[in-house]
Amino acid sequence: MHARFDSPRAPARKYPLMPRILVVDDDGFLAALIAKALEGYEVTVARDGGEALHAAEHHAVLDLIITDYLMPEMTATSCSAGSASAGPT
Repeated sequence: MHARFDSPRAPARKYPLMPRILVVDDDGFLAALIAKALEGYEVTVARDGGEALHAAEHHAVLDLIITDYLMPEMTATSCSAGSASAGPT
């Protein structure tokens, strides 16, 4: 099951070794389809680069980011660069 990122602090992992995946796509149908295919993993869905950066700031670990390349606010390259710098230090 996937969860949209809305909370100020993401909950602790359900299972310590379960990979945490961030799916970023402005197409809600495609994002939901990808999240469904990843059922069994901890999946967070972001609808744009800003939401993705917000999620990256609040997750202790993101094991994988799957992103659309062309989004309205920023490209995947900008989003990935921001995610890397937004993560915990």
